[in-house]
Amino acid sequence: MSQHENLSEIQLTRVKLKTILRNIRYIEKPAVPELLFKPDFMISLENQLIFSEIASVTSNENVDWKTLRLIEHLFEIKLFYGNKSAFNLFILNKDRWKPYCIELLEHLFDKVTYSDELKSSSEIFTKPKTIHFKLWDLEREFEKIRYLPFTDNDLNKFQYQHIKEETIERTLSNLLIQRYGYLQENYPVRNLKNQYLGEARDLKFRFDFFSDNKIVEIKSFKKISDIILQNLLIKSRLIRYTKERGVIVRAPPDAYQMILIINGNLSGPPYDRFRYLRMLTNAGWDVYPFGYFITEQMENSSQ
Repeated sequence: MSQHENLSEIQLTRVKLKTILRNIRYIEKPAVPELLFKPDFMISLENQLIFSEIASVTSNENVDWKTLRLIEHLFEIKLFYGNKSAFNLFILNKDRWKPYCIELLEHLFDKVTYSDELKSSSEIFTKPKTIHFKLWDLEREFEKIRYLPFTDNDLNKFQYQHIKEETIERTLSNLLIQRYGYLQENYPVRNLKNQYLGEARDLKFRFDFFSDNKIVEIKSFKKISDIILQNLLIKSRLIRYTKERGVIVRAPPDAYQMILIINGNLSGPPYDRFRYLRMLTNAGWDVYPFGYFITEQMENSSQ
C-alpha cells in the first residue's frame, strides 16, 4: 500500500467515524499542550470520555516502532486524563501488522477496533481496563518523584554543535572506559512487552552503552522531533516495569541510572520551553548536553 493510498483509507475511516458521531459530542484533532500528539477524536459517549486514534502502516514503515509510539500515546492519555479515560484504537490494514504487535495493542488499549467492524457507536464505546490502573498509577507516582524545577540556564546549555555522531560516540566510549574500566555497546534490556504476550519471547531494547550500572543513550539533532522524543519516552517507561506473580511492579530504584547525552536544541514550544526536557526527566532520563557531560566527567575524574 502506497502512502497516498494509506492516507486515503485513513480519511475514509475518519469520515465514517464523523458520520456515526454526528449526534454525539466530540472534538476532532483536539490540541492538548500536555500531549505530544493529537488524537483523532475526543468523544463524550454515555458519560464516558473516549479518545480514538486511527492507526495504519505503510509497506516501508517500521511496525515495531509504530506500535511502541502508539503505546506512548496511551501512556500520555492515561497520565494526563486519568485512569478512567478510555482509549479506542482503530486499526487499518491488519495484515500489515505483526501478530505480536496486534496482540500487544489489544491487551494494553482499552479497545481495538478494526476498520471493517466499524458500523455504529457501539464499536466506538469502551470502558477503561481496570487491570492496567496500577501501571498508570505507578508511572504517575514515578513522574512526581522525578520532577525538577528547570531554569533558562539549564535549557540554554543544550545547543547543537557541528560534530559527527561517530565522534561523539567515540569520545564518550573512551571517557566511560577511562572512568569505569569497562564498556558494553549495544546493550540489551528486557522490556515490559514480554509480560503481555501469550507466546514466550525475549524482547529487548538496545541502548548505545552500558557502564557502571549506567545505561547511556546518545542523540544528535538540530532540534528534537516528536518521533525521537516518543521513542525515548517509551523505551524508558517499558524497561522500568515487570510482573511478579502476575502483579505489575516497578524495578528497584537502583536497577539502572539512565543517562541521555544530547547534542542539539532541546527547547520546547514557546508556551512551554521546558516541556521536552521535563518530559524526558520525568520519564527517567538524566539528560545532559554533550559538552557539559564531558566537562563534568573529566572534573570528577581529577578529584
